[in-house]
Amino acid sequence: MQESVTINRTYKDRLFKIIFEDKKELLSLYNALTGKNYQNPDELEINTIDDVIYMHLKNDMSFILDDWQNLFEQQSTFNPNQPLRGFFYFADLYKVKYFGKKIYSTRLLKIPTPQYIVFYNGTASMPDKKELRLSDAFQQPTAQPDIEVVAHMLNINYGHNKELMERCRKLKEYAQFIDIIRHYLKENKQWSNEQAISKAIDDCIKNNILRDILQKERLRVMASILSEFDEVGYKEMIRQEAYEDAYEDAYEDAYEEGVEYGVKTLIEFVQDIGYTKEDATTLVKQRFHLSDDAINQYMQKFWKN
Repeated sequence: MQESVTINRTYKDRLFKIIFEDKKELLSLYNALTGKNYQNPDELEINTIDDVIYMHLKNDMSFILDDWQNLFEQQSTFNPNQPLRGFFYFADLYKVKYFGKKIYSTRLLKIPTPQYIVFYNGTASMPDKKELRLSDAFQQPTAQPDIEVVAHMLNINYGHNKELMERCRKLKEYAQFIDIIRHYLKENKQWSNEQAISKAIDDCIKNNILRDILQKERLRVMASILSEFDEVGYKEMIRQEAYEDAYEDAYEDAYEEGVEYGVKTLIEFVQDIGYTKEDATTLVKQRFHLSDDAINQYMQKFWKN
């Protein structure tokens, strides 16, 4: 029987944070990233700012370990402004901890070294690793900026950063879980997000993927993922990205195999993802610059009635 989940539209944690709010799992992730081998989770000093919210979802993990001020964020949309967000966040963290008379002392006040990691798992194609710099946003470029913030973005979609995934089991299982949900949404276009997520949870429990969390926090996970996968927006984004890929593939097919093959590829694909015949006709015309008569002939030949 399908679950019925009522989503509280106020602020809630993302699944990434639900997993790694456990100090043991957060320490495992830190070790995987740094090559360290810390064993005592109690050494972590959590100092997340409670009122920092991104699109109504709490997605930040902030903590101090070994004199490093770490900020971990998970994002499902590429955001070139992450360094500016990080600048604000670190400023608030240091202000809370150190603002006062000590900053006017003649002695140097030592502070934890900042480290900013963004875990990206959106659908847009991204490399395994990418550096985002605050100085890239400066209206007057300078080779030696007086202030700099670097956000280290790691692609944690399943299949990326394999060595990191092997060093952190929960991160790998999180990537698998999200990948399974997306697979069901693509392959079962008539399914709602709730159906796809519920089926993915069942499969992952069966295959020991995030089993402990999914069994214990099933409804909380459902609500979190439903908030991340906007019902209309996410499906339209997937549909648009699939179309863009097909658009490019059709052009390459036409170049290598001939125009007719490229047109056939594009017509069949856009029909499969739900485009109307009129939309397909327009796309073929835009891509291949054919006459109306030629396009009509191809539509009659390849469009499945």
